[in-house]
Amino acid sequence: MFWHLADWPVTFLSQVVLILLSLAAGWASYVWVENRQSGFSRKTYIALGQAAVVMLFGVTIVARAGIPSRAPAVVASIDHYSQQRFTLAKNCFVLSGITSPQCVFGDASRVNLVVLGDSHAAAMLSSIVDSGSTQDGVVFIAQSGCPSVPDIRRSASPDCGRFVKTAMADIERKYPNASVLIINRMSLYLHGEYGNGSSAPTYSFRQDGSSLAAYQRHFGAAVKQLASHHRVFIMTPVPEFAYDVIYRMSRDAMRGKALTIQQSRADYQSRHQDALAMLNNIAALSPNVTLLDATQGLCDSRFCYGARENVPLYRDDNHLSEVGNKSLSGVFAGMWGMIEGR
Repeated sequence: MFWHLADWPVTFLSQVVLILLSLAAGWASYVWVENRQSGFSRKTYIALGQAAVVMLFGVTIVARAGIPSRAPAVVASIDHYSQQRFTLAKNCFVLSGITSPQCVFGDASRVNLVVLGDSHAAAMLSSIVDSGSTQDGVVFIAQSGCPSVPDIRRSASPDCGRFVKTAMADIERKYPNASVLIINRMSLYLHGEYGNGSSAPTYSFRQDGSSLAAYQRHFGAAVKQLASHHRVFIMTPVPEFAYDVIYRMSRDAMRGKALTIQQSRADYQSRHQDALAMLNNIAALSPNVTLLDATQGLCDSRFCYGARENVPLYRDDNHLSEVGNKSLSGVFAGMWGMIEGR
């Protein structure tokens, strides 16, 4: 743990040294403390051990040019941003079940957009609402870990398929004139968590198993059904990181390191290539389907960013923070322009 916090490189040699030091410490504890086969008392050895820890910590501080006095303020600021939430939507996002509160934001008498999705939709909601006008009405329908596929089966979200089926029926019946914005963490469902070494899908279909072709067929059918009566927008995947952005920024701030949170466009493409290909294929089949590009607000030509100017754009490894979702305000403004015919 100390080696990790000190940010020293973990190599084969360092691991061998740490193992030998652990064995030596264990042997010394057994001989001198448990068996008391020395001339010193137990309290003496405890005091010596404590002194050694203090000295080692002091040497580390000197070697690393001290602990920056600004670090606590930066860490507090990072934590502040990570805790921000869209409070108006507090009870609108469901974790299970087959129904949604269907919260309305803006003008309830003029609902012209339904947001359908999962936790990524919840993380972007305030930016979607703020990017519209006071005359716009937004209905929010989302469940945790639930892709917008009405007949999907997921052990982590057993109600998901029925939830989406109910939501789609309600959209047709209650909001016939509204556009629909679908936001899903699609690459999670297709390939599991990012960076965990697994690419196993986390879904299946009763007749078709869990192939990419099956997912595209079922999701494409859902989009086609919605697009037959509604304008449909689909958000492309946001960048994901192989570590918790808040933890990494806080740790680096305490070490006095630059708070650089980014990944290459190549890494983004590698993670999401199947999802992006699927979305492009689906959008190409219908003029009523438009893709919204998440990278427009979160990436440049070389990198995708998890933080800007020491402010986290994420609250973990994949959900945008309230600051981060505002990076997409231009994308959502463009969507609202198409909805309103501007």
